[in-house]
This record gives sequence, structure tokens and C-alpha cells, in this order.
Amino acid sequence: MNQISQLGLTHFKSFQDQQIQFRALTVLSGLNNTGKSSVLQALLLLRQSYRAGLLPDVGLALNGELVNIGTGQDALCGEALEDSITFELLDEHGNLARWEFAYAPGTDVLSLVSGPDSAVYEASLFGDGFRYLGPEGYSPLQLSGEIGTSRLRHPSVESLNLEMQVEAWLDSMSLTSDRTSRAWPIVAAVLSLAPGSLLLLEHPETLLHSKAQVKLGELFSLAASAGIQVVVETHSDHLLNGIRLAVHGGRLAPEDVQINFLSLNRQRLTEVVSPRIDRNGRIDQWPNGFFDSWENSLFGLLEPAV
Repeated sequence: MNQISQLGLTHFKSFQDQQIQFRALTVLSGLNNTGKSSVLQALLLLRQSYRAGLLPDVGLALNGELVNIGTGQDALCGEALEDSITFELLDEHGNLARWEFAYAPGTDVLSLVSGPDSAVYEASLFGDGFRYLGPEGYSPLQLSGEIGTSRLRHPSVESLNLEMQVEAWLDSMSLTSDRTSRAWPIVAAVLSLAPGSLLLLEHPETLLHSKAQVKLGELFSLAASAGIQVVVETHSDHLLNGIRLAVHGGRLAPEDVQINFLSLNRQRLTEVVSPRIDRNGRIDQWPNGFFDSWENSLFGLLEPAV
């Protein structure tokens, strides 16, 4: 299995039956508690269950090193039509992998009902070409050797040395190379990956100023253009603008960007709208709640003062 092109979620948390599209760079946006984190959690559950030796034959580990869901009753959609949870992964070549798990309310390992061919476990989601940085971030990397691909070399430094490149990118963001900073593990993770890898990021903009957020968007775009699949959950319009600038500047093709805006309907089920970005970096639709806080504030300021 190559890059993920679609994730299917059936009866998982707020997803009754949804297909979420992915591209080289996928942005998950929306208000709190609309299902954005659940999309990442589904991928993390599959990985942690496989790495724990459970996924091929036993089942889905709801708690582990990457994510903690709780028990079966916490994982099952409240509007589920049957007592099972299903995950599907479709890759860019049309290969489908499907897992069905039996629902049991009090257990933290859901039994496997059916699973895919073993070839799927060669994908980067399950192997070494994978990185995940949650909202707190972490830094398991030792800065040694070279960056994963020369296409991520910062133009101010000729050397491909990983540590030097991390420092160059941080300097371009007006950030120090302090390894305790929020940005350090993010930049290090991106630069360490080789083409064919998968990177999941949860709110990378936290604690970073607006310029750094824009530059992160540009870095993620560059990584995606170099063959690294990037999935980012964000509330940052600055990060989105960094992606739009990268598309406008020809550093990433618009068809390599997938924007998914998640919201809840009246039944508290997740629905997905996918605005498209064109070659000029323009977005074709702006659903209510989709990075519109600044625009709404601006309109308010244009009203006569009370």
C-alpha cells in the first residue's frame, strides 16, 4: 500500500459511515469535538495495534503508546446501526484494506472479525517511515546524519546535515534552535523523513507566532511535494495561508492538497465538506466556521462603533 487516498470509518465515535479523502498534504479543520482528532486516532489505533502484535489476528487495541480511547463503549458511534466498528484504507492505486471489529462495551481490545491481506502491513503507517507529533509534541530523534531528502534542504545552507538544516529552518521562522521549543521536534521530524513516509501532526501551531505558522505550512507543502504524505489537524489560518502561498508559488500542485472541514449535524454525527484550492492559492468555498474568525471580526470592526 502506497499513500493513503481514503479512510473509511463506520460506527466509530461520531462517524456513522464516512469516507475521508487524503492527498499528499491533507488538512483537517473544524470546530472542537467535530471528529478531527478521531480521524487521526483511527490511523493511530491501527498502527499501535499492529506494533503490539494484535492487529493481524487478535484485534484493535484501544489503549497504547500512541492513543488512549478507553473501552468499546467509548469507541462505538452512538447512532451505530450494528455492533461492529469498521476501518477501511484505500491507497493511491486503488488497493483496499478493510478491518471489521466486534463491539464489546467493557473491553479495551476489540476482537477482529475480518482483516485484509498481510501485504497492507508493508505500508508506512505500520513501518519505520512514520512519525506522529501530538498537541504536546515530543522529540524521540537524535540529530545525526543527513536529512531524508535533498529537496527539503534550506537554501541558506549547502550541507545536508540534519542538525544544521533544522537550525536553518528554525532561523527562517525567527525561532531559536532550543530543543525544548514546540517547533524543534516538528521541524526535525519533517526533515528526517524520506519520500514514501507518513507524518501525522496535531495542532503544530500551538505556542508559535504567526510567521512561524506560515513557514510551517510552507515546509509541510515542500515535504508533500517531495513524496512525504503529511496529515495535519489545525485551527490556524496562518498555517493554511502558508500552504496557499506554496501552491501560488508553484512549490506544490493544487491537486496534491486535500482540505477537509468537519462539522456535526443535528444527530451529532460528523459530516465532511472539502473545499478545493486552485493554482492561485484561492479556495472555492468557505463553510461557516472554516477559518472565518478574522473575517468575521473585520466585518464587526467595519460596523459603526456603539
